[in-house]
Amino acid sequence: MAGEGASVYLVLLLVDSWCSLTITLGHPLKCAIQSPNPNFPEKAADVMIIKCMDGSHVEIRGDGLVAMRLDGLSLHRAMLDGQDLQRASLVKADLRGAFISDANLDDAVLHEASLICAFLVRTTLRRTVLDGGRAIGCIFDDADLTDASLLGVDIGHASFSKARLHGAKLLCQRIEMASFAGATYDVHTRWPEGFDPIAAGAILES
Repeated sequence: MAGEGASVYLVLLLVDSWCSLTITLGHPLKCAIQSPNPNFPEKAADVMIIKCMDGSHVEIRGDGLVAMRLDGLSLHRAMLDGQDLQRASLVKADLRGAFISDANLDDAVLHEASLICAFLVRTTLRRTVLDGGRAIGCIFDDADLTDASLLGVDIGHASFSKARLHGAKLLCQRIEMASFAGATYDVHTRWPEGFDPIAAGAILES
């Protein structure tokens, strides 16, 4: 309901002082390939710059993000909209407030990653592993989490509106505080004992 949606966004605004919801989105990240900077060997591989909304950036070697190892990186408010991150490893990465909408995270590993207040609208996360992470206030609206694993993930105040949750392992922390309005699931979706997904707004599909 509209009132419930408004309250969710109000709570997100209060989750952390750094989590701003009043943001003007720029263009999706163009993975800029530049000459190696002085911190890299003279003949190092191409350097890709991931820009962040606060004006900072992260430099990594490579010419694409598919299967890229980004474990432990600080990508706070990184602009990754529309990017192909299939099979990427983001174990313990800091993705607080990151923009990862319309992206492909199929088969990626985000074990113990922080997705607090991140935006993953319409992103595909098929078979993605997010176990042990923090997704407080994360927006998964219209995302595809088919067969994704969220074991132990804190999803307090997260939104899964109209998300596809078929076969997903949703044995999450604070699931009763998340929004599932219009989300779809099937008999293979795993929920915490005692949680009623239909009462939470989700729709069972055959």
